[in-house]
Amino acid sequence: MRELHNIGTIATLRLPEGWVEGPAEPIIGGRECRKFYPETSPDVFFLSQIRHVPVSQSAAVAFQNSLYAEFHSLSVEEITSLDEVLEALSNQRSFSIKEAATGYLNGRRAILASGQWIEGQTQAIAALIDINGDGQLVHQLYCSAPKDKFETVESEFRSILNSIEWQK
Repeated sequence: MRELHNIGTIATLRLPEGWVEGPAEPIIGGRECRKFYPETSPDVFFLSQIRHVPVSQSAAVAFQNSLYAEFHSLSVEEITSLDEVLEALSNQRSFSIKEAATGYLNGRRAILASGQWIEGQTQAIAALIDINGDGQLVHQLYCSAPKDKFETVESEFRSILNSIEWQK
């Protein structure tokens, strides 16, 4: 396992053997992205995306209301209210949500979503973290693989997510 440090809200995370980091991506639109994948399969990847530009005040309030309420599955209406936070994951014409709920990811509250991209036939798991506790800055952790590979790599994705230790 390879250990990485200081990725946004993440103090450390561990990548499975054979995983590498993709080339540095420029910060576009206030987004800092780091992409990791198995060296032999770049179509399977884990992405850390930190949005340095705040969401609107109404989106921040909706994010906080969902995230800090009692743990629950998100309703269709709630997903729609979170469209600025969830972005493309909330677009029913592009992404079919299998499950979306609030919960803990290693002791930190998160919106956890999974589903399938309709056109690309890829499956995904995502966790959205409130960076500062005010709902305005979002750290998205995103795992994706082609549908035919997802089942075999899902345990690696979960291993990466479960290895995360948060910044204090």
